[in-house]
Amino acid sequence: MEWAIGALVLISLFLLAGHAFTWGTARMAAQKAAGHAVQTSRVLGGTQTAGRDDATALLDELAGGNIRNRQVSVERTATQTTVTITGSVPTLIDGLTLPVTVTRTAPTERYQLP
Repeated sequence: MEWAIGALVLISLFLLAGHAFTWGTARMAAQKAAGHAVQTSRVLGGTQTAGRDDATALLDELAGGNIRNRQVSVERTATQTTVTITGSVPTLIDGLTLPVTVTRTAPTERYQLP
């Protein structure tokens, strides 16, 4: 009886560790993609479309299918550029999703005459 309870606890710990690893990997990929996209968008001549395309390509490469229902939002103003990536990480438990949300902000480059 004790062995059965111990095995259940051990299996649960392995599942929890697997979910944590998958979520952490997806979050790191989203952080990298958001940071790269904000740099692409904020430079002189950068655009929101270029940032969104950059983030999407990097997410495809780094996260693969680990981030589902992902959305990339890029907002570029004269003073600030913000990139937000949202999505969810699939789990083995039906109905349970682990959300991933990353936002990166940087000042927008602009040319000023001396």
